Amino acid sequence: MGKTKNLKFKFYLKILYFIISVAIVYFVSPKEGRFRYEFQKGTPWMHESLYAPFDFAIYKTDDEIKSEKDSIKNNLIPYFKFNDNVYKKEIFNFSKDFEVKWKEHTDVFYRSLDESNDNKQKLKYYNYVISLLNKYYNKGIIDYSKYQKIKFTDNSLFIIKNNLAEKYSTDNIYDILSVSEEINKLIDTEKENNDYISNLDYVFLKNLNIKQYIKGNLDFDKTTYDEIQKQKLENISITYGFVQKNELIISKGELINQKLFRLLSSLKREYEEKTGTTASIYLSLGRIVLITLSFLILFLFIVNFKKDIFYSNIKTLFMLLIMLIFISLSSIIVRNNVFSVYVIPFALISIIITTFYDARTALFIHLVTILIVGFLVPNSFEFVITQIFAGVIAILSIRNLYKRQQIFISSLLVFLTYVIISVAFMLIYNSGFNNIEWKQLLWFGINSLLILSAAPIIYIFEKTFGFLSDLTLMELSDSNQPLLRKLAEQAPGTFQHSMQVANLAEDAIRKIGGNPLLVRCGALYHDIGKLKNPQYFIENQ
Repeated sequence: MGKTKNLKFKFYLKILYFIISVAIVYFVSPKEGRFRYEFQKGTPWMHESLYAPFDFAIYKTDDEIKSEKDSIKNNLIPYFKFNDNVYKKEIFNFSKDFEVKWKEHTDVFYRSLDESNDNKQKLKYYNYVISLLNKYYNKGIIDYSKYQKIKFTDNSLFIIKNNLAEKYSTDNIYDILSVSEEINKLIDTEKENNDYISNLDYVFLKNLNIKQYIKGNLDFDKTTYDEIQKQKLENISITYGFVQKNELIISKGELINQKLFRLLSSLKREYEEKTGTTASIYLSLGRIVLITLSFLILFLFIVNFKKDIFYSNIKTLFMLLIMLIFISLSSIIVRNNVFSVYVIPFALISIIITTFYDARTALFIHLVTILIVGFLVPNSFEFVITQIFAGVIAILSIRNLYKRQQIFISSLLVFLTYVIISVAFMLIYNSGFNNIEWKQLLWFGINSLLILSAAPIIYIFEKTFGFLSDLTLMELSDSNQPLLRKLAEQAPGTFQHSMQVANLAEDAIRKIGGNPLLVRCGALYHDIGKLKNPQYFIENQ
């Protein structure tokens, strides 16, 4: 009677474990509605002809929007503004230097000039140079050496003056070098024509070194430039068309080209946005049913075929914990959309469960986990097929984990499986080898590297849950183990006997099927108690 009650209690406790697991999976899974159709560019539309269920906009792809943004950033014309302080400073410097140089000049060449003629001559020189400086500074001078990283699109720029921006060609804007060259040419030309505003002195003009007062007075207006860029980026339209309700989108069997793919993607986006973040009663009910059925299949499997797991709380909890960890990770990645879900090493499920249970159980748990995750991720069919193959390969490559190199080999085989299946789907979608998604291969590579963490993970779970792995059995079977060395030293006859029994038992279990490591380990230690009084036993006498 008591035993029956205990069995019933265990049965209901396991049901509670599964109900809690269903609840956890439901709450961690995305609550948004899912578009009911799966589609890929380059494949035929296998569903019934699709008509627009409501009005919706045709959205540009992320690549198209990115291309427009890049075009704006690369082709935006720069903005400059006048810096009046430069002009004032250089006029002041020139006026100060002019007085000194004029005095030096007149002392050498014009000693006989009276004061009246001296002032008159001086004013002519001064006005001539000031007129040159005004000419260049009023039009604007750019010091291109300061703005080498700025791109002058169409050789144009905007100059802001009095809060008004006017577009100019860079050919019509002075730079320091061109102004300096022009001043030198101008002075040389005046010399040849002997027409320096009533014979201005060539030597004096050269000594003035007018080009030293030429500085850039057009400064790049980063604030205005950034503001204009921001406005243009914000004004980018994310749509470029409209589909009316009941309008035919695609017919059954029609090939999904770029245009139709964009229409279907827009409908999917609009549908999921209209569904909202709060699930309706029907959506919630549907999710609960699918999740419950998945766990129910697993429950029936262990009840009928794996009673050792069913009657063990630790084994049942461990199995459900592994599933919940991977399902939760998948949900987090799908929600945040930072990484691809393919970065998660689902093959670890197969490796870990195979190590502690058996290959059959590992495959079943792997399948159920992948089916549940398939409800959450986009392109469910491709995801499920890929992960099933990867899981099976992992199980076959690591069925008996005796050596650490097996994990590396398994990781490599899983990576190759991912790549082969990915290429197969590309061929199915008529993408060809020219459209290989290298980023997808990166996710596969990270996935395979994470599989290498199986050894430490197995060790942690083994110590936490009290399991026994083949790696631990290998360690215990080593004759250099302290206890076996002690047996060999203190009871050599018993040790030899144990070794012979271990060899015989291992050969026998290989014939009938079983775990050779477990049998060998048991045989090696079956007489370990003889260490207490080894001389009592004839083989040690």
